[in-house]
Amino acid sequence: MRNFLSFLLVGISICLAGTALADGQKHFQTLKLGDRTKFQYVYFDYKHEPINLSFILPNDELEKGLTQFRPYSNEEANQFIMSRVRQYVNTLKGVKVSIQETANGLNISATGDSESQVREAIRNIEKINTLAQKEYLKQNYFLEDTQGKYVFPDHARIAAEFVQTMRPVAQALRSQTAGLGMHE
Repeated sequence: MRNFLSFLLVGISICLAGTALADGQKHFQTLKLGDRTKFQYVYFDYKHEPINLSFILPNDELEKGLTQFRPYSNEEANQFIMSRVRQYVNTLKGVKVSIQETANGLNISATGDSESQVREAIRNIEKINTLAQKEYLKQNYFLEDTQGKYVFPDHARIAAEFVQTMRPVAQALRSQTAGLGMHE
């Protein structure tokens, strides 16, 4: 939870640092309140006057943030895709499929009595591979560029999912910094 909170709090600090609160943080405290956590800050504004900022966030949402978001891993993605492909391969009759994992994905070869069955099996494996890639990215909050060369976090989806959770932070910033020219 500390890593997510640190990321969150650094983000808040960066936003505030560019405004009237450039002189720094005086105090920071968290208090456990059963299933919620209260965050309390005291910052100095440009006149060296203290500004209090406090908000409460649900613990389950804070924990959710830690478990949902992690760096992209080719190895983990390949394992996920491989499991989906193997599920399909195990259902095939009359076609023997060989799959090797490489750094660039999967190397697939197939043999069988019927050339049309082999072609169909390879086409289906390619479709499953593509669908599994997309499923893995979506489950783990990532997107691919239009050429499929780069993977990056789905920031819009992450933000949308945490809008409700972060509402107390936004309300605290608005109400506790009123009159500082930050809301115009």
